[in-house]
Amino acid sequence: MVLSSCQTDKTSADLIIQNAVIYTADSVFSIQAAMAIADGKILEVGDNDQINARYQSDSVIDAA
Repeated sequence: MVLSSCQTDKTSADLIIQNAVIYTADSVFSIQAAMAIADGKILEVGDNDQINARYQSDSVIDAA
């Protein structure tokens, strides 16, 4: 018998902002759509799918 779970291990964030326009200061000044924040610090900035795949939060702001 094989048991499996659909639950994935996601990092907890205090806040996720998605569907935003986020200007970055990377080498090409890219524009991203989402970010995860914890303890007052930005954990990661990326597209909506990337952030939602890696982080979970009870507080999500849809900036659309």
